[in-house]
Amino acid sequence: MIFGAIVAASDDFTFNFIGYLLILINDLATAANGICTKMKLNARDLGKDGLLFYNALLMLPFLVLFTIFVDDLEKVIFRNQL
Repeated sequence: MIFGAIVAASDDFTFNFIGYLLILINDLATAANGICTKMKLNARDLGKDGLLFYNALLMLPFLVLFTIFVDDLEKVIFRNQL
């Protein structure tokens, strides 16, 4: 994925450092998530359902913060009143 991002960026005339930094952070986070998932599945501590549950539970605070940041939480709460 990193090589693909470099190839795509090689012909980009509107270089945006923040954009490429976010892509790199996403690539690293995806790789780390894959490694952690493999380690937990190989250890058989949680099983597939337990791993899915704890992964969703771990991402819940980030999702709530994101919805607050982009003002989607108000749309969800007051959806019947719009």
